Amino acid sequence: MLNIVLFGAPGAGKGTQSDLLVEKYNLNHISTGDLLRKEIADQTDLGKKIKTIMDSGSLVSDDIVIEMIDNAIAADTQGILFDGFPRNVAQAEVLDTLMAKHGRSITCMVSPAKNSSAVCWNAPKCPAAATTTKRPSKTASKNTKTKPSP
Repeated sequence: MLNIVLFGAPGAGKGTQSDLLVEKYNLNHISTGDLLRKEIADQTDLGKKIKTIMDSGSLVSDDIVIEMIDNAIAADTQGILFDGFPRNVAQAEVLDTLMAKHGRSITCMVSPAKNSSAVCWNAPKCPAAATTTKRPSKTASKNTKTKPSP
């Protein structure tokens, strides 16, 4: 079962790559923002707590995000693409612990690089290395005419 962490800078192509990976490998796409919105929409006890925090303009704590991630891992049966978590070393260590708690591990980490092929860590185990694609530059897609060489 594949469990992939997708990370990178804004505009690097995470959305493009996540769509490709989710479709090709039938993964559950876990985005912390989507999980937060779902809890609120479902009006769970946790969702009510999250809404109060967000309405006050505060950030949702790592403890709450970790609880949601733990629940998502427990409910998953097909593999996960983590998008937006972990964001730091402490969260990465917690994710490793949560995965081990459920008898799983991270297969690989993928970082789309702007205007180039994705970089995969643990590449021998990472089929994502063969799935991710090179993105055309925004300039190239806007300018279809080529300037003549001087």
